[in-house]
Amino acid sequence: MNKQSECEAEVVRVGEGIAGSGVFASIAFPATAVIGQIKGDLFQNERLETEYTFQAAEGYQLEPHAPFRFLNHSCDHNCEFDWMTASDWKGDPESVDARSRGGLYLSALRNISPGEELTIDYNWPAEYAIKCECGAKNCRGYVVSIDEIGKLKSLT
Repeated sequence: MNKQSECEAEVVRVGEGIAGSGVFASIAFPATAVIGQIKGDLFQNERLETEYTFQAAEGYQLEPHAPFRFLNHSCDHNCEFDWMTASDWKGDPESVDARSRGGLYLSALRNISPGEELTIDYNWPAEYAIKCECGAKNCRGYVVSIDEIGKLKSLT
């Protein structure tokens, strides 16, 4: 196991989540904390039909590696993705390998307790929306970008 994987294994774990497997905090994270780097396989100009890929940039899809490939959607998400470079790094630069400071990271939007499931907002376009079962008080009813909710009526 490499140094990065060992670190992620200490701070998160995969378990039964909202929808299938999910990612859970093993330790507490304060708001704005960087939880870990999203690593995976990047594909250009391909439409991959897996449950785990997402658009990383225009024309690019990322299929993340475990553990973060198992992040579930919630309408009341507690994490988000951040693109960071070495100059953006908000932690102790000595604690992170210089080669891994640039890239896509998972960051906490609010304080997260140990054992809490880490979730993101998938922000899907209306044409790909599916019923949401996140159980949040503010659930939109569909896994869809908040900006695309109005388009759902024209598709149903």
